[in-house]
Amino acid sequence: CLNNEHCDNGACKPMCHRDGDCNSGEICKEFTCVTGCRSNIGCPSNLACVNNRCTDICRQNIECGINTECTMVNHKATCKCMKGLIGDPSVGCKYPITSCQNEQECAKDQSCYGNQCRVKCGSNQNCLSDEKCVKGICRSVCNSDGECDAGFICRNRQCEVGCRSDNSCSDNEACINTLFFNY
Repeated sequence: CLNNEHCDNGACKPMCHRDGDCNSGEICKEFTCVTGCRSNIGCPSNLACVNNRCTDICRQNIECGINTECTMVNHKATCKCMKGLIGDPSVGCKYPITSCQNEQECAKDQSCYGNQCRVKCGSNQNCLSDEKCVKGICRSVCNSDGECDAGFICRNRQCEVGCRSDNSCSDNEACINTLFFNY
């Protein structure tokens, strides 16, 4: 190899001393030009520079919450709730709560469960990513009661209608064995 070159796997390659010695989209690493970036400026606007690589952060599924859409804009992940859902896109989104007393008060693709209209399902594919199809209704998956809506408790990792104390009941109800009873 020439004086300004070095041998790399049997091929003579030009040596570099700084990123400016390399082509666009390359950085100087250990006197060799390699594909990479030092900052977002070295990447297209739909990618971000992470660990010297132009990366689509959305593909890593860490920037946005559950049931969201992620798009890269100006090197940053932009999160929004999927169509028809509400919530904080950085945490997660779900269907808006619609109260009901019977099936007729819900849309045709929904069923009244726990005084809430819930999506009907035939399998888990009909439900959101944090839900499971149980007895034809999409139910939220949970690890604690705090992850369930009011009037629901976490049992066997599913949000089910129920209570833990009288504090979660209305004035004319009591909580007995995790169930609401009118008196």
